[in-house]
Amino acid sequence: MFYLHLVDGSSFQRGNVIVISGSDTTPAIQDNISGEPITDANGTPRTYKKGWMLGPVDTQAVVERLAISIAQGSGYKVLGLNGELVDVSRPFLTDTEIVQAVMTTREAEQTYGLAEGSARKAIHQKTIAGRKSAGTWLISRAEAEYTWGKKNG
Repeated sequence: MFYLHLVDGSSFQRGNVIVISGSDTTPAIQDNISGEPITDANGTPRTYKKGWMLGPVDTQAVVERLAISIAQGSGYKVLGLNGELVDVSRPFLTDTEIVQAVMTTREAEQTYGLAEGSARKAIHQKTIAGRKSAGTWLISRAEAEYTWGKKNG
């Protein structure tokens, strides 16, 4: 299982950092990004302005995407499982994932047993979001499943 942690605001930390950890049990971060202990010599927790933990998440790829998405929206840095800073400038989804995340309206109608033209009608009625690309209407696979249910067959 994988977790995201935000440890923010100590006197010895520069900037906001999301830390990715992996553990079979719910973890506790022992050190902050600079390697300084989170507790003082007496074991008393140091004070942070903010902090949170998100998890458990099943796969490393998903937890990294979550961390990158949060970092891109907030300006945080991400520290990966290997202790290295993660490049947060990369796109949230790969090109392959983007292509696989959409379907044509015709494909949706066949997949969910809809009448011909009903998926385009749903777009025009704003029941589902869609966009036209090179003359072909596209919709989100996830939104189609949410709107029309599980696949036929």
